[in-house]
Amino acid sequence: MTATHAGVALRPSALGPLPCLSMAPSLLTPLQGGTALNWFNLSFIGWMIVIIALGLIAWRFDVAPFWIGIGALLLVGVGIITSVKNSKPRI
Repeated sequence: MTATHAGVALRPSALGPLPCLSMAPSLLTPLQGGTALNWFNLSFIGWMIVIIALGLIAWRFDVAPFWIGIGALLLVGVGIITSVKNSKPRI
């Protein structure tokens, strides 16, 4: 597959390095000062995925937006409580 620029066909080798590949080494190196994703963040991201999925299901079944908001707020609270509870250091 050849790319074109201003009507001129370019060979793949003429395109140069891909910009996304030049960022790969910086993304793979460890971050200074700890990990980028701790257990709280991972647990909370999982809760957000569940809340969004349940909200979409409720919307699909024509539940009133008010009740979808109340349920989402309730689940966010439960998600924060359980994420903090499960991520605290064990002594």
